[in-house]
Amino acid sequence: MRILHIMNDRHRAGTEEAFMTHCRIGKKHGDSIFAMVTKQCQYKKELKDLDVPFSVMPKRRFWNLTFKRTIQEMVAQYHPDIILLHGSGPSRLFRKIPLNVPTLVITHTYNVKQMLQYDGIIALTEDLKLAVCKVGALPHNVFVVPNMFIKPPITHMTQPFSLNPIPIIGALGRFRDIKGFDILIDAMAILKKRNVPCKAVIAGDGKDEQTLQKHIVGHGLENIVALKEWVSGEAKEAFYNSIDILCVPSRSEPFGLVTLEGFAYQRPVIATHTQGPKEIITPHETGLLFEKENPENLANCIEALCHDHQKAIILGQKGEASLTRYHPDTIWPQLKQVFESFIKH
Repeated sequence: MRILHIMNDRHRAGTEEAFMTHCRIGKKHGDSIFAMVTKQCQYKKELKDLDVPFSVMPKRRFWNLTFKRTIQEMVAQYHPDIILLHGSGPSRLFRKIPLNVPTLVITHTYNVKQMLQYDGIIALTEDLKLAVCKVGALPHNVFVVPNMFIKPPITHMTQPFSLNPIPIIGALGRFRDIKGFDILIDAMAILKKRNVPCKAVIAGDGKDEQTLQKHIVGHGLENIVALKEWVSGEAKEAFYNSIDILCVPSRSEPFGLVTLEGFAYQRPVIATHTQGPKEIITPHETGLLFEKENPENLANCIEALCHDHQKAIILGQKGEASLTRYHPDTIWPQLKQVFESFIKH
């Protein structure tokens, strides 16, 4: 099967990681994989290392026939059987361009109206499927297939995992309001008042960094909560090895690959009871869920694990065991079945 993947985001976040996973797994299973990316794409070296042919899309300053024709020519050179648009960016970019090939969009967001014109939609969760159908998609054209997750090669991890005397709560992601890091900071302020010994490290980058730092200072948490730069590769492994509990305090999280990363490192995960996490986490078995916009409830969850190290360890172990649900050997056949149903038509 000849599969063309299109991605126009520039950062290293969940959507982009999922794009690269699709390319890796497709190659592994013998499919012909191609890609179209932006000039600023951070994965060009990885695509070359995978021997995935790719084209760099022209920058769209305005709609004109030249841009449209260039895109169509780039698509045609690969003779794809099917096209996958990763996220809302490509679905907006290509909405006025006839591609003449079965085209599917993989949702990574709740901005789904622009996806309705395509042949099919792959929703990462049941909640996303409901959202897509609510704005007019036909249910038989929406397929629920979660993200694939490849467990990272972990070169060092303390076995068995145990919490530090002063547990460290970790969080990572873009410094944006939707990620809810201010809620975690508020929870840490509550725990300080309760004299619960713990610290927090939030790794990431983004436009809200100064706002978050002011929030930390406003609560007098300079010695308890620290902001750190974005982590990837070996730095990400070091980050997970340095923390005891992973917190995912997002106000909205369509899926949440970071939750699966926490599982991979056997860290107990505390996440907001929202879209993706509530479908990934079985409460009190593979993690804990707290009420949205409720820092006190989050503080209660953190305090519970700080006082019950054995429960924290068991949650981490069971979280890791649940990763088989997202293994490529489980998910790829589901995706291929969806692809083949459109090619046959």
